[in-house]
This record gives sequence, structure tokens and C-alpha cells, in this order.
Amino acid sequence: MKLGNPEDLTRAISLQEIDIQNTPATDRVLCAKFFELGKSFACRFDKFSDKNDYTSADKCLSTAVQNSSATSWERLGVAANWANWRFHTNPSTAIEAYTAAIQICPTIINFGLNIADQHSRVQLIVIVIRDGVFTALKYGYLELATVWLDQGHSVIWNRILQMRTPLEALYLEYPQYCRRLKEISHQLESVPTYQDITPRIVQGRVKYSSDKLSLYQALAFEREELITTIRTLPKFSDFMGSITFEEIQRIIRSEGPLVMINLSQKGCDALIVSLNEIDHLSLLQFTWKKAEDSVTSLTNLLHHMKIDQRATRGVGLIYSTALNPDVIFKDILSQLWNDVAKPILNHLGITVSHFI
Repeated sequence: MKLGNPEDLTRAISLQEIDIQNTPATDRVLCAKFFELGKSFACRFDKFSDKNDYTSADKCLSTAVQNSSATSWERLGVAANWANWRFHTNPSTAIEAYTAAIQICPTIINFGLNIADQHSRVQLIVIVIRDGVFTALKYGYLELATVWLDQGHSVIWNRILQMRTPLEALYLEYPQYCRRLKEISHQLESVPTYQDITPRIVQGRVKYSSDKLSLYQALAFEREELITTIRTLPKFSDFMGSITFEEIQRIIRSEGPLVMINLSQKGCDALIVSLNEIDHLSLLQFTWKKAEDSVTSLTNLLHHMKIDQRATRGVGLIYSTALNPDVIFKDILSQLWNDVAKPILNHLGITVSHFI
């Protein structure tokens, strides 16, 4: 098919629409099919700039994200693409798509996954939140950006420190709810789609087992009902939910002002949050590329450093003579000071006499 030919694109879109019409409404594969149809409309919009194609693409992507029969992970993947597409085609409307994506993030459950799969899921969540925060700041949604950024930090630190997850906390208080939630989540991952079910021909039409097709929808509904029930329990009102701005303010009231830094491929920003206001500072000198280069330098240094366990006093460090750790650390810290810390302190009116 020649994608530059409008007739070919129209024919492909028509076939996709027919395929969706023939797909049972309870099948989670509809999420992927609406996503693919949305991409086709977007492709035609990119080539021929027909506003109707933009509207159709947006509607398909939104429908895919809202498909309750799909897993949270499937919906998040579509939502991330929808948000990114909106950001590049109509950036002022991207906040709606990022909101939909970030609302899904707390519902992602990673039990039963290997380390690599867990890492890939965390990576996507972090990218979505970083880009969502950048967009929120760009259009003045400072409270929303603060909440999202705090949520992103929680994802990272919970993963790094292996802190207790909401499920583990639930198990300690209400093990029966925790067990059932795990069972449902495992079942949702294994329920077949209509493509895995042998169809029957009834009066000249293709029919699928209604029992199997409705199972996924029933499980998805039970999962939502169970989460709602859990949120009525003492200490679990925000179970698998996002932190609110009011909760952040309570922390600030006891701990003092909060400085939050967001690094996205789209830009780097700082949020200075106090009880009375939220201040936004664009860190124009610090970029994603600079951060990547610093991480690479530090990783290479640590790779060449070895622990001398034979050292009689403490732990000795042996490193390649080609890598001087003092110089590398100084370069990294100098960049962080000049491009990140110093601009923030200057913005706050705090002067520092020392420099790197």
C-alpha cells in the first residue's frame, strides 16, 4: 500500500473500521484496534491536513484510553502516545491527555513480573510524568505540576529503596482483599481475546463464546469495585491513587518550603513550593543531553573503579589511571551547581560565598 495515496489510506481506514465493528465490545483488543485506527487517521492528517482526520484520530485515541476492558498497562501505553501526539500537533490541549495517562499510573501493578519488565514499566511511567509536568508548567498549571512531580518522585524512590507498596500495606491490614486483588489482576493478564477463541457460524454470522468474551469485562468491573471498597477502609482512602496538593501543603507546613526539579527531553524546570505560592523557574542551561552525558561519565567511572577487599583499613578504591575520579566528580558537581543549584538559590535570594 502506498501511504502517500489518499485512496489507499481511505481504504485501509475503512477496513480498520469494519474490523472494529466486528470485534465484540467486551474484548480488550479493542483498545489496540482503536489505537491503530487513530494512528491511521493521524497519518492521513499529517499528509493532507484535513481537520476531520485530526478530530477522528483524537476521538479514536481517547476511546482506546477509556476502554475499561483493556489492562492498565495497555491503556497507559496508548495514553502516552496520545499525549505525545497532542503535544506535537496541538500542544495547548495536551494537558487533558497527560491527565488521563497519569491517572492510570497508580493502578499499574507489577507483581509477578521479572526485573526487566518492572523496569520498563517504571521507565514509561516516569517519562509520562516528566513530560506531563513540563506541559503543565508550560501552560501555567502549577498545582497540577506539583502533584504530578511528587507522584513521579514516589515511583522512583519506592522502586530504588524497595519501600512497602500499597499492596503490602493492604496485606498487613486486610489480607483477604489483597489476595483477591492479586487474583483478579493475574486473571486479567491471562483472559483470551476474541482472536484466541474458536468462533462458530450461526445463521451465516460469526459468533464467539459470550461466556469467555464477558469474563474479562466482569473481572475488570470487579477489580474497580474492589478498589472502591478498599478506599472506604480506614487508612486506605487514597489506595492506588495520587497524592493531592492539600497533602503536599501539609508536608510543607511541617517541613518547610519544597524545591522540586523536573527533567524532561522537552526541558528542565524547578518548582519552589511554599504555603502561600508556587514559583516556577525554567532551568534553561541544563538539558537532557547534559544530564545523559553526566550519567554516562559517572557510570563509566564506577565501571572502572574496583573495591580492594584486601585493604587492611576500610575499603580501598582502585581505578584506571586514565580516569581521574576527582576531576570527573568535580566536573559533574560543577555543572549541577552552575546550571541547577545556583540559579535556584539566586532566584530565592540566597547568596553563597563558596563556588566549585
